[in-house]
Amino acid sequence: MSKILIVDDEKTIRSVLRSLLEKEGYEIIEAENGAAGVEFAKKEDPDVILMDLTMPVMGGLKACRLLKEDVKTKNIPVLVLTTETGENKVEAINAGVDDFVNKPFDSEEISIRVKSMLKIKTLSDELERVLAYVENIDKQRKDKSPDK
Repeated sequence: MSKILIVDDEKTIRSVLRSLLEKEGYEIIEAENGAAGVEFAKKEDPDVILMDLTMPVMGGLKACRLLKEDVKTKNIPVLVLTTETGENKVEAINAGVDDFVNKPFDSEEISIRVKSMLKIKTLSDELERVLAYVENIDKQRKDKSPDK
């Protein structure tokens, strides 16, 4: 079962998203601000994060930057729920946001974008495993090299 972290200061939005995503079989974790979201992401290792940009304590941009700088959370796709446009979206992309859904959101669009983010996460995880395997083989080959 895939795990989704919803980070939004509006309880109603978290509740609507929880209801929608639980119906699709996802495990849901909630946080009410960016700081709590970063903490939960490190502890719970979600497969996708849905995050608002404008929140008290810590906004979504700063939270996303912190997540993308941390080796443990850098590959978790972040889907931002926002009313922002233009320049603010460019800033969000630079912070590491992977995709956007405009508020008010359509439940079908949320569902499709979450599935897309899960595919990205699966491929990213598989690539990490393959790279680690190749590095291990290369290390073993070098350790057995007669030049040592």
